Amino acid sequence: MKKVKQVSSIFTARDVGISTRMITYWEEKGLLRYLAPDYQHTHGEYGWRKFSLREVVNIQMANKLRKLGFEHKLIKKIICTK
Repeated sequence: MKKVKQVSSIFTARDVGISTRMITYWEEKGLLRYLAPDYQHTHGEYGWRKFSLREVVNIQMANKLRKLGFEHKLIKKIICTK
């Protein structure tokens, strides 16, 4: 029987494709808690930020919206709308 490698559901800032500086800025502005609600509870060793797949998608979407010129308040509204 062949072993299947388990894929991790934890991603770091590097995996997200956004600088840690931008993530820190969003954290300071309060946007990160809407993009990654479980973020506060997932700090790893050495201060590494860890995100779930859903949080990665939210952060990447927010980054694309930011590049298109959307303001933080509107990004929060768009991403938090269910």
